[in-house]
Amino acid sequence: MKLNKTQCWASFGIGLAVAVAVAVAGCGGGGSVNDGTVPLQLSPEKVEIRSEACMGPVRGPEVMVTGGVPPFTIHNPYPNHIRLSETALRESGESFRIDILGGACLTKVPVQVTDADANTVSFVIDFLEP
Repeated sequence: MKLNKTQCWASFGIGLAVAVAVAVAGCGGGGSVNDGTVPLQLSPEKVEIRSEACMGPVRGPEVMVTGGVPPFTIHNPYPNHIRLSETALRESGESFRIDILGGACLTKVPVQVTDADANTVSFVIDFLEP
């Protein structure tokens, strides 16, 4: 069976389309949460604690770090008044807990997380009057 030019180009086009579709499907549709293609994020991004700002000890929330490029460094702005369960995380998807130790009147406390590429996001603890 002989193909004319039009049939030849049509066959080539179908073959090329199949090759491109296979190549794209092999990509998985995007980046890994550890390779920097997914933006550095925290969940939750903010916590509101309904209590007096000058309170005693309070067990705080778990904060999950996703995206970015591991490892991650967590900066505690008030180490005498806030305890972090971790100061560094090795992988995206890990979390840390923030506990309030008391002894200070705090409002809108930022806790910063920085990844290996120096991308930084902040987690805010906001104290609201009861």
